[in-house]
Amino acid sequence: MPFIHLFTPYTNADNNKVIIRVAENSFRLFIRQLLSEFFGTLFIVFIISGSTLTASAYVSDPTVRVILVAILQGFAIAATVWFISGISGCQLNPAITVSTIVTGRLGLLNGIAFIIFQCVGAMAGAGMMKACLPSYYEKTLSATTLNPNISFARGFFMEMIATSFLCFVVLGVAVYNEWDPKISRIAPLAIGTAVVVGVMTCNPFTGGSLNPARSFGPAVFSDVWHYHYLYWFGPIAGGIVAGLIWRFFLSEEVLLIERPYTDFNRSTYGTAAK
Repeated sequence: MPFIHLFTPYTNADNNKVIIRVAENSFRLFIRQLLSEFFGTLFIVFIISGSTLTASAYVSDPTVRVILVAILQGFAIAATVWFISGISGCQLNPAITVSTIVTGRLGLLNGIAFIIFQCVGAMAGAGMMKACLPSYYEKTLSATTLNPNISFARGFFMEMIATSFLCFVVLGVAVYNEWDPKISRIAPLAIGTAVVVGVMTCNPFTGGSLNPARSFGPAVFSDVWHYHYLYWFGPIAGGIVAGLIWRFFLSEEVLLIERPYTDFNRSTYGTAAK
């Protein structure tokens, strides 16, 4: 198959051609999933860092600043979920990954690999933002820190509860929606909305992380580790709580059976388009 086509090989509007999904090697699928988590988290952390720095530099009203940061982060996550959710589910968050592991929908080893690539992507995103900005604007790259007037325990529970809410939304609209596939079309909007309200609620007190990778990337390049473990323990605890409640109380029992499948013969039908 040529690398570049002189003419468009097909369009969705061509009624004379049918698009057939070719069976994919499981290892190749796994690599695509890891890369999608890497690039998705890269973009998310890059935009989150930029949104916070922009709001801090150009918005003086603290209320407007929090609202702007929350909306930008929610839109960024919604857009990212829309464009790669069909590959890995677009978790972009170690807490959500842990939640899906607890529910049994994601394997432990797969989940660990996802979290590693999420953290590497977060570092890449923060590093790219650091490279884009002069030191005057760079500051702490929006690293999350605990409000001095908030105790560790209060911050922990705030991050845990907000993240568990986010995980419930993800499980409900993106993981356990077998009976209504139409929900998948609006799932990114629902997830983005959950991020908006979570960040808007927590930002003045904990920075509104809800995502360990989101806190990890900026911390690496800004060397700001103020109560950093809170941003791992709190969100992951929220993910575990949401996963356990969903698995034992909210999930519906389903029976998984093999789907009838006819192998696609490339030699008979031609080369698959990519």
